[in-house]
Amino acid sequence: MLHLLKEKWGISIIITTHYMSEAEFCDRVVLLKRGKKVADDSVENLYKKHPSAKNFEEIFISYYKDKS
Repeated sequence: MLHLLKEKWGISIIITTHYMSEAEFCDRVVLLKRGKKVADDSVENLYKKHPSAKNFEEIFISYYKDKS
């Protein structure tokens, strides 16, 4: 539904969620860790950067586990 509105009206829609299964449907994702941006990219590019990830939650966890 949101994709249809976005395309019809040519707008951006900002969604905040803790559910990676929802975030995976977005065009672009920003991941935060301790209030700082650790990733800002398309879901497709994040999967390319993490080819072994079976789902988007695994990508999120890889950023969360990073010590930086």
